[in-house]
Amino acid sequence: MRSKFKYLLLIINIFLLPYTAQALNFQRLGIEQGLPHGNIYNVVQDETGFVWLASDNGLIRYDGYEFKNFTAKSEQLMSKNIVALDIDSSKRFWLGTNQGVYLYLTDSQRFIPLQGDSTLHSELSNSYIKSIVSSNNSLWILSKSALYKYRLDNQKITKLSLPKRHPRSLPFIISKTPDDEPRCYSS
Repeated sequence: MRSKFKYLLLIINIFLLPYTAQALNFQRLGIEQGLPHGNIYNVVQDETGFVWLASDNGLIRYDGYEFKNFTAKSEQLMSKNIVALDIDSSKRFWLGTNQGVYLYLTDSQRFIPLQGDSTLHSELSNSYIKSIVSSNNSLWILSKSALYKYRLDNQKITKLSLPKRHPRSLPFIISKTPDDEPRCYSS
């Protein structure tokens, strides 16, 4: 009887083994581990495996071992407070700050302001950017007051007004769906 019970347990374990979840290993990374600043607003991973972080103190890259902080000279980047970050299909880095949108060139480590000459460009360059999502050759840029669509091919901006919200509702959020389409949400 006892051997039958052991045999039954062995068979059950063999069949259930593929269905057991693997233990997830989390590692906390903070200032003690070399993170240059504690306030992180956004995280993306590029195709080479680097993890990029948007922070109060510029753009940070983590290679799995150490952090490297990328800040700009004042003539390149009006604010080092980066709150939004996305990588488009052409592998370009787009940053949103509390003073507009910038393109970050990884090879030359330069920050370039969003290009264009319309009044919407100047309006956007003075805006607090909350989120950036790239999709279908466009950037979807969410500021505190409006949603903008920036065409990467012709540098044209379209402003979409956001609906009025209840004062206690959560802020708008823009994200990408699995089919690479941007969506704007609010509660």
